[in-house]
Amino acid sequence: MSIDRLVLLDWLLPHYEPGTASIMCLKGKNEGPGWANGEADVARAIKAYRAGALSAEQFASITQDGKQYVIADGTRHGLVPHRDCLVVRFCLAFDDHECDGGNVHLAESVDRFPGAESVKFTRKGGKGLHCYNALAEPMSVEAFVDWARPGVSTSVATSSAFPRCGSGDHCYAYTLGSLDLYLRDYIPGYRGRGPCIVINDIALAEDHADEDLEHRTQSTVIHELGHIVDRPAVYEDRTGVDPMKLKFEYLVVAHITAKPMREEIPRYHGHEAKFIRICLHLCHRAKQLGFDIYHAAVCAGYRNGLLHASQYL
Repeated sequence: MSIDRLVLLDWLLPHYEPGTASIMCLKGKNEGPGWANGEADVARAIKAYRAGALSAEQFASITQDGKQYVIADGTRHGLVPHRDCLVVRFCLAFDDHECDGGNVHLAESVDRFPGAESVKFTRKGGKGLHCYNALAEPMSVEAFVDWARPGVSTSVATSSAFPRCGSGDHCYAYTLGSLDLYLRDYIPGYRGRGPCIVINDIALAEDHADEDLEHRTQSTVIHELGHIVDRPAVYEDRTGVDPMKLKFEYLVVAHITAKPMREEIPRYHGHEAKFIRICLHLCHRAKQLGFDIYHAAVCAGYRNGLLHASQYL
């Protein structure tokens, strides 16, 4: 859904910080933000923006280190997306800085993850796109940051961490609620807690032809993602746990994943109806995003002692 800029402004204002706003203006040869502080200046900036006269206004401001400056010749303004420490509206920004399409084309696909159509507003002369979403219930700023920060699952290839993360000789992948903590030293750019998967890329490459490897790897990742979604929480809260205990658990995992599955445990254990429904849903979303995923390669089937996945649709 597209929207007029002033209608969008009216939709956002009740949920944004009333006493702080950024104003884009020239800083030397480049454009950058200055900060208007105080409800009076913010209201004046918004009024001028509505009238198309923001460039005619000036605002006194001060940097974090106490240096005073004046904001002049403003081109547009930005809002701080919370009010009274609560988030109700949030924005996903896409750009095409190099005029090669950038990531703007992903906006429609990304809409599927919040589960609602976003309100879209083009910016930067058509080189950018803001997609605004409304939360069903307000969230505290802290809770929103925690919710947004993990983002996507992390995957670690055994070829990059073997043998310490467990060779997984008898499976193509595995996941655990604390796996990200065990393997944080092997996760490039680790930026906090989140779900984690170990992929046995060595075994996958040995068992599948080159032309099938990408598809089989994607199917394996979605299978493990199904386990992540099926858990009570996508990752386990280990706040305050002794690091030595985590190290011990880590060694146990490495030992167990190097052994074959116990024969007395049925292969469908952990892969029952709820898990299958989750996987079918994930397959549907993956196909919407353009991945060539076939549900029979992800869940159910004779490998788990179950009917073909199509029988559960």
